[in-house]
Amino acid sequence: MNNEWRWEMNRLLSITVMIFITLMASGQTAMEILTEKYVERPVAMHRGQLQFNTGYDFSIINHKYDLAGKRIDLATDGSVSGKHSFPFNLNYGILEFLEVSASISYASMGIRSQNHVTETGVGSISTKEIRTYRGLDDLFVGLALSNPFRLDFLDLAVNGGISLPLFDHKPGQPSHRVTLSEPYPGSMDIEYLYNNKFGLGVPVSSLGGALKFRSRLFSATALFSWSTGLKEGESISWESRLSQGEIRYREIPYRYGVGNTVDYTAVMAWQAISWFAVLVTFEGFSNTGTWSTETGKKVLEGTVALHSVSIGYDIQVTPALRLSQHLHLPYSGKNILAPRVFETGISLNFMAPAPR
Repeated sequence: MNNEWRWEMNRLLSITVMIFITLMASGQTAMEILTEKYVERPVAMHRGQLQFNTGYDFSIINHKYDLAGKRIDLATDGSVSGKHSFPFNLNYGILEFLEVSASISYASMGIRSQNHVTETGVGSISTKEIRTYRGLDDLFVGLALSNPFRLDFLDLAVNGGISLPLFDHKPGQPSHRVTLSEPYPGSMDIEYLYNNKFGLGVPVSSLGGALKFRSRLFSATALFSWSTGLKEGESISWESRLSQGEIRYREIPYRYGVGNTVDYTAVMAWQAISWFAVLVTFEGFSNTGTWSTETGKKVLEGTVALHSVSIGYDIQVTPALRLSQHLHLPYSGKNILAPRVFETGISLNFMAPAPR
């Protein structure tokens, strides 16, 4: 019995020592990976690297671009609005050249329209709309293949994935608020509240790539992707009607297509000190081919595009924690709202066991 007990203890001690040596060896490698300078980081995860990204984005929507690309100030009609967004992203390096990722975001936004006044024989009716958007976006899952022979000055990767609509994207029934105004009793102010959700409602596939050049203090990264909807979608819109002092709503079904989108990002970084980098980013997208039958006929939306420049920084707080902040400023676009975005990012990085 004593011999068996001693054998088990020796076996347990040997296993413990081997685990300790393995952890110490991998810990040294992990420390080197987790404390890489910004300009040195590859475009995909290292083998066994687990990264969780989140943060908070606040957008001030005070401009838009019309179909001709003309910039319009929304403050002139009192329709300035805001958006709050909380992104969540998970990346894991299965191999040194193979990464899996998943991302989703929660957001809340309200858009206020201009007041419209209609004169009646006994007064006036003033109406305005507040369109709220709230909820989770579609879930994106993807793979990235990078160059396994990483060079000191160059890194590249190709990636692809699919966005899946896990949640109902159809808008809920609107509500309203009615306030009597002068002259009584024929005048009133009506505020319509439309309840919308985020998400495209159809699966969307994407394919892209990344290329990074780097030196000891500088790096330049280019990322691009192309995405397209995989099928037609179905949704509803709501029509309101005021009749004899009562507001009624009618649900109208329609079909739509997402179209094709090209995204690009170019990041130039300067490693000011070992734990602090300054970033200048040019980014944008262009969508064509989106259509809907919301008007009763199949109508193309036209080109939708937005291009922005941002300046920000990245800080290595601890080996596991990185912080970043960016200010995004749009400078051109078409047929789209143009928000100024204040972005704060939190990145947690760990070395998890990688499959052999």
